[in-house]
Amino acid sequence: CREDLRVELNQQRSRSRSALSATGVLLVSSMIALALLRQSPVATTKTWLLAGVIGLILGQITWAMNYWRTGTLAVSLLLLLIFYILTGLARRQFNDSLSRRTLWEFGAVAAVGLFVIFSL
Repeated sequence: CREDLRVELNQQRSRSRSALSATGVLLVSSMIALALLRQSPVATTKTWLLAGVIGLILGQITWAMNYWRTGTLAVSLLLLLIFYILTGLARRQFNDSLSRRTLWEFGAVAAVGLFVIFSL
């Protein structure tokens, strides 16, 4: 009975830690993405939308990564890599310079980054 209580308590801690960290990552990454993507006043709605989507994606990944048995460094580097790729692609889309070559470039960066992260 004590063991069941201990397991339940650990699960409860995991859920609350995930809710706090994922919400924090969502808010902070959205604001940083907004600062990086800010263009002209004409594209304000699109900028806010993309920044919110980037933050939401990173928040969801943070939530999932809290349940993995992975080191803090690997999770941090993974979030940084995803943030770099998403904001880079969004900036290219804003500048109308998103091309097949750009997608290959970001794909190569993602592949090398994932290889390095999971080699740690």
